[in-house]
Amino acid sequence: MLSACVTVLGCSDYKEPSTASYEPTSAVLRLYSDKCLICHGTSGKGDGKAALALKEPIAPFENITASQAESIIVAGTGQMPGWSEHLTQMQIDELVRYVIYLSD
Repeated sequence: MLSACVTVLGCSDYKEPSTASYEPTSAVLRLYSDKCLICHGTSGKGDGKAALALKEPIAPFENITASQAESIIVAGTGQMPGWSEHLTQMQIDELVRYVIYLSD
């Protein structure tokens, strides 16, 4: 878990994952396309096709930390369902890195 150190152990040396040299894998692109694209859009701005039908606008992936992204993916928030029962921890970790990548 990316944020396990922070939330469980309270470690002070936790660092956000760097996306400077990150290249999304085809697996995470496929996962994002299957689970996230319809609402969040291709660039994570909340402008996917289904976003127009939602009651509340979707916030873009700006200024989000890895721990915030992981928490939202796992438990959901507002209109977004949690994915903890449908994704492996590895998939969640990859989606977190991709969300951070899109937010940069």
